[in-house]
Amino acid sequence: MKKVLTGAFVVGLGLSQIASAQAPMKVRPAKMKCEDFMALEDNYKPALVYWAAGVNQPAVKGTDELVVDAANPVGLVVDECKKTPKTSFMGKIKQLTKSGRFNVVDHNDHH
Repeated sequence: MKKVLTGAFVVGLGLSQIASAQAPMKVRPAKMKCEDFMALEDNYKPALVYWAAGVNQPAVKGTDELVVDAANPVGLVVDECKKTPKTSFMGKIKQLTKSGRFNVVDHNDHH
C-alpha cells in the first residue's frame, strides 16, 4: 500500500510540474513600460535586462565579457521601475547605464 501511495505521489508531482510549466512568451522590449517589465515572472527578467543593456551599444565588442549577476541588475531595474512604472523600460535601462549605476559589460580584454 505504501508503494502505491508513494508511486501516486511521484506521478502526481511530475504531472503538476508539467502543468505548471509556462509556454514561451513573446515581448517587445522596445515598446514595454516599466510596469510591463515588473509584471513578468522573475525568471524572464534577467534575459530581458541583459538584452536591453546590450542593444544599440556600438562600443560592445565580441571580446567583451558580460558581468552575469542577475540579482543585482534586475533588482536595481525593478526598484527604479517601481518609482516610475509608466516610464519606458528601454529608457530606464539607458538612464541607469548613462548614470553609471548599471553596467553589465566589461570592456577589459583578458588575453
